[in-house]
Amino acid sequence: NLSRNNLQGPVPPFLQEMPNLIN
Repeated sequence: NLSRNNLQGPVPPFLQEMPNLIN
């Protein structure tokens, strides 16, 4: 539950790196 709340809240580091990999 805690991890899910973190995903719904501020953007996790790995998601911040994802756009860089896609672009």
